[in-house]
Amino acid sequence: MLSLLLQLLPLNQAQMILTKNLLPREERRIKKDIDPILKEVGLMLKLDHERVVKCFGCLADDIDLILFMEMMINGSVLQEMRRQKAPLDSATTVKYLKQAMEGVVYIHSQGVIHRDLKCANLLLDASKDVKLADFGISQEIRLKQNGMTSSTFSENGSGGIKGTLLHMAPEVLNSELMTSSGESESSPESVNKKAFTRKSDVWSMGCTAVEMLTMMGPHEELTDGWRTEKFIFQAGSGKLKYIASELCPDAEADIQALLDKIFQLADVRLTSEELLSELEELERRQTVPLSG
Repeated sequence: MLSLLLQLLPLNQAQMILTKNLLPREERRIKKDIDPILKEVGLMLKLDHERVVKCFGCLADDIDLILFMEMMINGSVLQEMRRQKAPLDSATTVKYLKQAMEGVVYIHSQGVIHRDLKCANLLLDASKDVKLADFGISQEIRLKQNGMTSSTFSENGSGGIKGTLLHMAPEVLNSELMTSSGESESSPESVNKKAFTRKSDVWSMGCTAVEMLTMMGPHEELTDGWRTEKFIFQAGSGKLKYIASELCPDAEADIQALLDKIFQLADVRLTSEELLSELEELERRQTVPLSG
Protein backbone atom coordinates (compact mmCIF):
# COMPACT_ATOMS: atom_id res chain seq x y z
CA MET A 1 0.00 0.00 0.00
CA LEU A 2 1.42 3.34 -1.01
CA SER A 3 1.29 5.91 1.74
CA LEU A 4 3.91 8.45 0.81
CA LEU A 5 2.05 11.43 2.22
CA LEU A 6 0.12 11.11 5.49
CA GLN A 7 -1.48 14.14 7.10
CA LEU A 8 -4.35 14.46 9.58
CA LEU A 9 -6.74 17.33 9.02
CA PRO A 10 -9.28 17.94 11.83
CA LEU A 11 -12.83 18.34 10.54
CA ASN A 12 -14.66 18.01 13.83
CA GLN A 13 -14.31 16.00 16.99
CA ALA A 14 -15.61 12.83 15.37
CA GLN A 15 -13.92 12.75 11.99
CA MET A 16 -10.50 13.21 10.44
CA ILE A 17 -9.24 12.95 6.88
CA LEU A 18 -6.27 10.97 5.65
CA THR A 19 -4.50 12.33 2.58
CA LYS A 20 -2.76 9.68 0.54
CA ASN A 21 -0.36 10.37 -2.31
CA LEU A 22 -0.60 7.49 -4.78
CA LEU A 23 2.25 8.51 -7.11
CA PRO A 24 5.92 8.22 -6.15
CA ARG A 25 7.64 11.56 -6.55
CA GLU A 26 10.12 10.23 -9.10
CA GLU A 27 7.37 9.08 -11.45
CA ARG A 28 5.82 11.38 -14.02
CA ARG A 29 2.55 10.52 -15.64
CA ILE A 30 0.80 11.59 -18.78
CA LYS A 31 -2.91 12.07 -19.21
CA LYS A 32 -3.62 8.58 -20.58
CA ASP A 33 -2.04 7.05 -17.46
CA ILE A 34 -3.98 9.19 -14.99
CA ASP A 35 -7.43 9.18 -16.62
CA PRO A 36 -8.35 5.52 -15.87
CA ILE A 37 -7.39 6.05 -12.23
CA LEU A 38 -9.47 9.22 -12.00
CA LYS A 39 -12.45 7.27 -13.36
CA GLU A 40 -12.04 4.72 -10.59
CA VAL A 41 -11.68 7.47 -8.00
CA GLY A 42 -14.88 9.02 -9.37
CA LEU A 43 -16.60 5.69 -8.80
CA MET A 44 -15.26 5.55 -5.24
CA LEU A 45 -16.66 9.02 -4.55
CA LYS A 46 -20.15 7.66 -5.21
CA LEU A 47 -19.81 4.81 -2.71
CA ASP A 48 -21.61 5.46 0.55
CA HIS A 49 -21.82 2.57 3.02
CA GLU A 50 -20.88 2.05 6.64
CA ARG A 51 -18.54 -0.80 5.65
CA VAL A 52 -16.59 1.17 3.05
CA VAL A 53 -13.93 3.76 3.87
CA LYS A 54 -15.26 7.07 2.59
CA CYS A 55 -13.43 8.87 -0.19
CA PHE A 56 -14.07 12.62 -0.04
CA GLY A 57 -12.19 13.73 -3.14
CA CYS A 58 -8.83 13.94 -4.87
CA LEU A 59 -6.27 16.30 -6.32
CA ALA A 60 -4.35 15.33 -9.45
CA ASP A 61 -1.64 16.79 -11.68
CA ASP A 62 1.38 15.44 -13.54
CA ILE A 63 3.23 14.82 -10.28
CA ASP A 64 0.70 14.06 -7.57
CA LEU A 65 -2.47 12.04 -7.22
CA ILE A 66 -3.76 12.58 -3.70
CA LEU A 67 -6.87 10.99 -2.23
CA PHE A 68 -8.72 12.47 0.72
CA MET A 69 -9.99 9.52 2.75
CA GLU A 70 -11.79 8.82 5.99
CA MET A 71 -9.22 8.21 8.73
CA MET A 72 -9.34 4.77 10.40
CA ILE A 73 -7.55 5.22 13.70
CA ASN A 74 -7.12 1.53 14.59
CA GLY A 75 -5.24 0.63 11.43
CA SER A 76 -5.74 -2.62 9.56
CA VAL A 77 -6.73 -6.12 10.63
CA LEU A 78 -3.19 -7.18 9.69
CA GLN A 79 -1.75 -4.59 12.06
CA GLU A 80 -4.07 -5.77 14.83
CA MET A 81 -2.80 -9.34 14.47
CA ARG A 82 0.79 -8.14 14.52
CA ARG A 83 0.13 -6.08 17.64
CA GLN A 84 -1.29 -9.08 19.49
CA LYS A 85 1.31 -11.41 17.91
CA ALA A 86 -1.37 -14.01 17.29
CA PRO A 87 -4.07 -14.90 14.76
CA LEU A 88 -7.67 -13.93 15.40
CA ASP A 89 -10.01 -16.15 17.38
CA SER A 90 -13.00 -17.71 15.64
CA ALA A 91 -15.58 -15.20 16.86
CA THR A 92 -13.51 -12.18 15.81
CA THR A 93 -12.72 -13.80 12.47
CA VAL A 94 -16.41 -14.36 11.71
CA LYS A 95 -17.28 -10.84 12.87
CA TYR A 96 -14.65 -9.21 10.66
CA LEU A 97 -15.46 -11.40 7.67
CA LYS A 98 -19.18 -10.68 7.97
CA GLN A 99 -18.60 -6.93 8.21
CA ALA A 100 -16.21 -7.02 5.26
CA MET A 101 -18.72 -8.99 3.20
CA GLU A 102 -21.41 -6.42 3.98
CA GLY A 103 -19.13 -3.94 2.24
CA VAL A 104 -18.34 -6.34 -0.61
CA VAL A 105 -22.02 -7.06 -1.29
CA TYR A 106 -22.65 -3.32 -1.39
CA ILE A 107 -19.83 -2.47 -3.80
CA HIS A 108 -20.82 -5.40 -6.02
CA SER A 109 -24.35 -3.97 -6.14
CA GLN A 110 -22.78 -0.74 -7.37
CA GLY A 111 -20.84 -2.50 -10.13
CA VAL A 112 -17.49 -2.30 -8.33
CA ILE A 113 -15.04 -5.19 -7.89
CA HIS A 114 -12.47 -4.73 -5.13
CA ARG A 115 -9.65 -6.86 -6.65
CA ASP A 116 -7.38 -6.64 -3.59
CA LEU A 117 -9.12 -8.12 -0.56
CA LYS A 118 -6.71 -9.04 2.24
CA CYS A 119 -6.20 -8.21 5.92
CA ALA A 120 -4.06 -5.17 5.10
CA ASN A 121 -7.02 -3.63 3.24
CA LEU A 122 -9.62 -4.24 5.95
CA LEU A 123 -9.39 -1.21 8.22
CA LEU A 124 -10.73 -0.77 11.75
CA ASP A 125 -12.59 2.31 12.96
CA ALA A 126 -12.72 3.65 16.51
CA SER A 127 -15.20 0.91 17.47
CA LYS A 128 -13.03 -1.82 15.91
CA ASP A 129 -15.52 -2.40 13.12
CA VAL A 130 -14.26 -3.25 9.63
CA LYS A 131 -14.41 -1.08 6.52
CA LEU A 132 -13.07 -1.87 3.05
CA ALA A 133 -10.18 0.19 1.72
CA ASP A 134 -7.72 0.29 -1.21
CA PHE A 135 -9.81 -0.81 -4.17
CA GLY A 136 -6.90 -2.02 -6.28
CA ILE A 137 -6.11 1.54 -7.35
CA SER A 138 -2.61 1.52 -5.89
CA GLN A 139 -1.70 -1.51 -7.98
CA GLU A 140 -3.12 -0.12 -11.18
CA ILE A 141 -0.85 2.94 -11.19
CA ARG A 142 2.40 1.21 -10.32
CA LEU A 143 5.05 0.82 -12.97
CA LYS A 144 4.52 -2.35 -14.98
CA GLN A 145 7.27 -4.97 -14.86
CA ASN A 146 7.19 -7.72 -17.52
CA GLY A 147 3.43 -7.38 -17.84
CA MET A 148 2.78 -7.80 -14.11
CA THR A 149 2.30 -4.86 -11.75
CA SER A 150 5.09 -4.60 -9.24
CA SER A 151 2.81 -4.45 -6.22
CA THR A 152 0.38 -7.17 -7.24
CA PHE A 153 2.83 -9.77 -8.51
CA SER A 154 5.65 -9.52 -6.01
CA GLU A 155 8.24 -11.63 -4.30
CA ASN A 156 9.93 -11.09 -0.98
CA GLY A 157 13.65 -10.63 -0.63
CA SER A 158 14.31 -14.38 -0.47
CA GLY A 159 12.26 -15.12 -3.56
CA GLY A 160 9.09 -16.24 -1.77
CA ILE A 161 5.60 -15.26 -2.80
CA LYS A 162 4.00 -12.55 -0.66
CA GLY A 163 0.91 -10.41 -0.41
CA THR A 164 -1.85 -9.98 -2.94
CA LEU A 165 -0.75 -12.79 -5.25
CA LEU A 166 -1.55 -15.38 -2.57
CA HIS A 167 -5.14 -14.10 -2.46
CA MET A 168 -5.85 -14.27 -6.20
CA ALA A 169 -8.42 -16.68 -7.59
CA PRO A 170 -7.20 -19.44 -9.95
CA GLU A 171 -9.13 -17.99 -12.89
CA VAL A 172 -7.34 -14.65 -12.44
CA LEU A 173 -3.94 -16.32 -12.29
CA ASN A 174 -4.88 -18.54 -15.22
CA SER A 175 -5.60 -15.48 -17.35
CA GLU A 176 -2.08 -14.27 -16.63
CA LEU A 177 -0.73 -17.73 -17.45
CA MET A 178 -2.55 -17.70 -20.80
CA THR A 179 -1.29 -14.22 -21.58
CA SER A 180 2.33 -14.99 -20.81
CA SER A 181 2.18 -18.16 -22.93
CA GLY A 182 0.85 -16.25 -25.91
CA GLU A 183 -2.62 -17.79 -25.90
CA SER A 184 -4.32 -14.44 -25.51
CA GLU A 185 -4.00 -11.41 -27.75
CA SER A 186 -4.94 -8.98 -25.00
CA SER A 187 -2.35 -7.09 -23.02
CA PRO A 188 -1.53 -8.43 -19.55
CA GLU A 189 -2.99 -5.31 -18.00
CA SER A 190 -6.37 -5.71 -19.73
CA VAL A 191 -6.56 -9.47 -19.23
CA ASN A 192 -5.76 -9.19 -15.54
CA LYS A 193 -8.41 -6.56 -15.01
CA LYS A 194 -11.09 -8.39 -17.00
CA ALA A 195 -10.36 -11.63 -15.16
CA PHE A 196 -11.42 -10.12 -11.83
CA THR A 197 -15.09 -10.78 -11.10
CA ARG A 198 -17.43 -10.79 -8.12
CA LYS A 199 -16.55 -14.48 -7.70
CA SER A 200 -12.82 -13.70 -7.58
CA ASP A 201 -13.52 -11.27 -4.73
CA VAL A 202 -15.24 -14.15 -2.90
CA TRP A 203 -12.15 -16.33 -3.36
CA SER A 204 -9.95 -13.53 -2.03
CA MET A 205 -12.17 -13.26 1.03
CA GLY A 206 -11.64 -16.96 1.68
CA CYS A 207 -7.89 -16.38 1.50
CA THR A 208 -8.34 -13.46 3.89
CA ALA A 209 -10.09 -15.79 6.33
CA VAL A 210 -7.09 -18.15 6.19
CA GLU A 211 -4.84 -15.15 6.84
CA MET A 212 -6.92 -14.17 9.88
CA LEU A 213 -6.77 -17.69 11.30
CA THR A 214 -3.08 -18.41 10.63
CA MET A 215 -1.38 -15.01 10.11
CA MET A 216 -0.29 -16.25 6.67
CA GLY A 217 -1.80 -16.31 3.22
CA PRO A 218 -2.78 -19.70 1.79
CA HIS A 219 0.29 -21.81 0.98
CA GLU A 220 2.66 -19.05 2.11
CA GLU A 221 5.01 -21.52 3.80
CA LEU A 222 4.77 -24.05 0.96
CA THR A 223 5.63 -21.46 -1.67
CA ASP A 224 8.54 -19.90 0.21
CA GLY A 225 11.38 -19.66 -2.28
CA TRP A 226 9.12 -20.05 -5.32
CA ARG A 227 9.38 -17.68 -8.24
CA THR A 228 6.31 -15.72 -9.30
CA GLU A 229 5.98 -17.68 -12.54
CA LYS A 230 5.92 -21.01 -10.71
CA PHE A 231 3.17 -19.86 -8.36
CA ILE A 232 1.06 -18.52 -11.22
CA PHE A 233 1.40 -21.85 -13.05
CA GLN A 234 0.73 -24.07 -10.03
CA ALA A 235 -2.24 -22.06 -8.70
CA GLY A 236 -3.61 -20.92 -12.05
CA SER A 237 -3.62 -24.44 -13.51
CA GLY A 238 -5.28 -25.94 -10.44
CA LYS A 239 -2.28 -28.00 -9.37
CA LEU A 240 -2.14 -26.16 -6.04
CA LYS A 241 -4.99 -27.44 -3.88
CA TYR A 242 -6.99 -25.31 -1.45
CA ILE A 243 -8.38 -27.58 1.27
CA ALA A 244 -9.51 -25.81 4.42
CA SER A 245 -8.52 -28.56 6.85
CA GLU A 246 -4.96 -28.33 5.52
CA LEU A 247 -4.77 -24.55 5.19
CA CYS A 248 -6.11 -23.85 8.70
CA PRO A 249 -6.19 -27.16 10.61
CA ASP A 250 -6.96 -25.50 13.95
CA ALA A 251 -10.07 -23.68 12.70
CA GLU A 252 -13.53 -24.73 13.82
CA ALA A 253 -15.29 -27.29 11.64
CA ASP A 254 -18.01 -24.81 10.62
CA ILE A 255 -15.42 -22.33 9.38
CA GLN A 256 -13.54 -25.03 7.48
CA ALA A 257 -16.79 -26.16 5.86
CA LEU A 258 -17.50 -22.60 4.75
CA LEU A 259 -14.01 -22.18 3.31
CA ASP A 260 -14.45 -25.37 1.30
CA LYS A 261 -17.53 -23.77 -0.29
CA ILE A 262 -15.42 -20.76 -1.23
CA PHE A 263 -12.41 -22.62 -2.63
CA GLN A 264 -14.31 -23.97 -5.63
CA LEU A 265 -14.29 -23.31 -9.35
CA ALA A 266 -15.92 -19.98 -10.14
CA ASP A 267 -19.07 -21.55 -11.62
CA VAL A 268 -19.97 -23.30 -8.36
CA ARG A 269 -18.35 -20.92 -5.89
CA LEU A 270 -20.56 -19.02 -3.46
CA THR A 271 -21.74 -15.60 -4.58
CA SER A 272 -20.98 -12.62 -2.38
CA GLU A 273 -24.60 -12.57 -1.19
CA GLU A 274 -24.49 -16.28 -0.37
CA LEU A 275 -21.23 -15.89 1.54
CA LEU A 276 -22.66 -13.01 3.57
CA SER A 277 -25.73 -15.12 4.40
CA GLU A 278 -23.52 -18.02 5.50
CA LEU A 279 -21.46 -15.72 7.72
CA GLU A 280 -24.58 -14.23 9.29
CA GLU A 281 -25.80 -17.73 10.13
CA LEU A 282 -22.37 -18.72 11.45
CA GLU A 283 -22.27 -15.64 13.68
CA ARG A 284 -25.79 -16.36 14.91
CA ARG A 285 -24.84 -19.92 15.87
CA GLN A 286 -21.76 -18.67 17.69
CA THR A 287 -23.80 -16.25 19.80
CA VAL A 288 -26.68 -18.60 20.67
CA PRO A 289 -25.97 -20.15 24.10
CA LEU A 290 -25.87 -23.92 24.30
CA SER A 291 -29.00 -25.39 25.88
CA GLY A 292 -28.39 -27.36 29.04
